[in-house]
Amino acid sequence: MAERLTVEITGKDGVSKVFTAISQSATKAGDAVEAAGKDGAKGLNEIGKAATENASKMDRLKGEATAVGTVLGTLFAASSKAGEAFRDQQRQVDGITRLYGDQADAILEMSERIQDFTRYSNDAAREGALIASSLSTNYGLTADQISILVERSADLAQVFGVDLADAVQRTSGALRGEGEAAERLGLNMSDAAIAARALDAGISDWNVAGALTEAEKATFRFKVFMEDTQKTVGSAAAAAEGAGGGFREFVNIVDDGVEAVGGFLGPVGQVAAEMAPIALYAPLAGAALGRLSQGLIRTSGAHWNIRRRRSRAHQW
Repeated sequence: MAERLTVEITGKDGVSKVFTAISQSATKAGDAVEAAGKDGAKGLNEIGKAATENASKMDRLKGEATAVGTVLGTLFAASSKAGEAFRDQQRQVDGITRLYGDQADAILEMSERIQDFTRYSNDAAREGALIASSLSTNYGLTADQISILVERSADLAQVFGVDLADAVQRTSGALRGEGEAAERLGLNMSDAAIAARALDAGISDWNVAGALTEAEKATFRFKVFMEDTQKTVGSAAAAAEGAGGGFREFVNIVDDGVEAVGGFLGPVGQVAAEMAPIALYAPLAGAALGRLSQGLIRTSGAHWNIRRRRSRAHQW
């Protein structure tokens, strides 16, 4: 059985004052603890609000940085395309001027007619004229004859579903004596066929070596070409009518505008044109750079927060 322990406290004068003072001290200590708790809760609330605001700011920075990066990348891509288009246009015009000399203006006028009255662009027509330029340089055909060749080739391209450059490659090859190339366009201009047509025209020495020059043969082949393509004349112009043709004309006009912008950009466009192979990825790269910059901002903020927490811990 446990023994009872009795503690007897003997009071002297003033003992009530001592207990009263202890009670008052305990009350003040409780009040202080309660106040500290309230202040702490308030401080935690403020920290939470600040953290929320910072997170919101970070999200806005992320969106803005990504948007800016995307815009810059898109501008770079557009500059590249404009510069590349202008560079190609200048290449074509310079080439035509060099290869056709005094007849270059007639070729350039033909290219504008092609764009005005068919679904093909002046760029495609100029490229076709460059392909056919050997007929002028080596076979004596005039600019007017080559202009007709390109225009008739546009009709054939429309009928047989090939692009203009391919059609001109085949027709110009046929005029040089490579008749098989034109089979794809429905033309029979083989050596045997041309020799038979020449005989019908009173030229009996077509196959006699040295009897005719290459220029004379090319001129006769051009005559045959004109006769055999009569049925398809106007096909390209007819295809340019209606909504589809109107839209194609609009696209060609926009293409001219892009080339003009490339010329306006000058050296900037030239440099951008050289970087055209990566232009497709420029908007993505710009957006990535924007996100990277946002990440750097976030990392910098996190680093500052760590330093601040370490400073507070040191103070405690």
